[in-house]
Amino acid sequence: NSLIDKMFPLKNRNILEDLLRKNTNPVFIFCGHYHNEYEVIKNNIKQYVTPSGIVQIKKDSNKLEIDSLKYGYRIIEINNNNICTFVKYM
Repeated sequence: NSLIDKMFPLKNRNILEDLLRKNTNPVFIFCGHYHNEYEVIKNNIKQYVTPSGIVQIKKDSNKLEIDSLKYGYRIIEINNNNICTFVKYM
């Protein structure tokens, strides 16, 4: 529910969340770019949000403000049903 979510909401977001929650297995979502890095856990859903490759914005602001000019990407490794992920900033 960030400022970007409010400005540019995912259509049918609630329907998608309901469908994913009905899954009995853990659900992992990797998405980006979002101009910030963070993780969200809600019930059986774990979402990894990946930073932008250009600029990051402030997370808790009422307007779009640049937080930093650093850029990054996410490394995802999946081995034997184990997920290891981290963000690398440049």
